[in-house]
Amino acid sequence: MSELLEKLSQPLKQILQSELQAGNTIREISSGWPEPQSIFVLLESPFTSEYQITHPIEFREINDRHYWKAEYLDAAYKHLLVCGFEK
Repeated sequence: MSELLEKLSQPLKQILQSELQAGNTIREISSGWPEPQSIFVLLESPFTSEYQITHPIEFREINDRHYWKAEYLDAAYKHLLVCGFEK
């Protein structure tokens, strides 16, 4: 698991570190979806802050309870940092 976190793109890693420091927790880490090189990190709770982002990072509100609330996508690497809904 920590191997995948080490490979996570630097911009997403910075957001993840901020979220963990704010008390959010990781629910799941996986690789290979949606692209073979993808890394997927799901946080337990909604993002605690809005982050200033630049290309190739994209923020999207998904708001689909079958999936997740919001996501940050690193389009260059196809890495995803997503957040769940409040319990």
